[in-house]
Amino acid sequence: RHYWNGSSWNAQDELVVQLPAQITGSTGTILWSYPGSLPAHSAPDLTGILDGAVFTIALQAKDNAGNLETPTTAQATLDRDGPVVAVSTPMANYPNYGAARTLATLTGVASDSPAGVSRVEVQIQDISDTDIGSPMWDGAAWGVYASTYLVATGVNPWSLPAPTTWKNNKQYQVTARAYDLAGNPSASNP
Repeated sequence: RHYWNGSSWNAQDELVVQLPAQITGSTGTILWSYPGSLPAHSAPDLTGILDGAVFTIALQAKDNAGNLETPTTAQATLDRDGPVVAVSTPMANYPNYGAARTLATLTGVASDSPAGVSRVEVQIQDISDTDIGSPMWDGAAWGVYASTYLVATGVNPWSLPAPTTWKNNKQYQVTARAYDLAGNPSASNP
């Protein structure tokens, strides 16, 4: 265990450091923050700490009469990495679809640890018609847009209804991206 002393990590396991908190309000429910604008205090430096590290925060308040409340603790897990997302259908190694082999639903998977996946978004682009700006599917029609990511149903697996108006003899690109519950994005996966 290591304890934050206000400016650096303390490597002495047995030395618990009590830090002041900046408070707003004086009666009823008050808000607190750390480090706020407290002089000589900074937020903990997370450089070199691996994702998945668990931090415990212990809180104890004292009222104006000097009474201490029963301490409470909360845990937070460090998560800076986004999820992994993949497209299963259409299949990259067998990409030709048409009347004999229809493509009604786009599918894939996404995973993330420790936070878990919040949502998957999918963009479908006609990359054959570059002369008219590479149209994208907006969920109802093809159009030229800066971006048209649509939210898929589910996350692992995820699915999205395919366009109802595929154009014959065109090449399309399906790009999926995901976000975890900590807000971290994945790398896009075409």
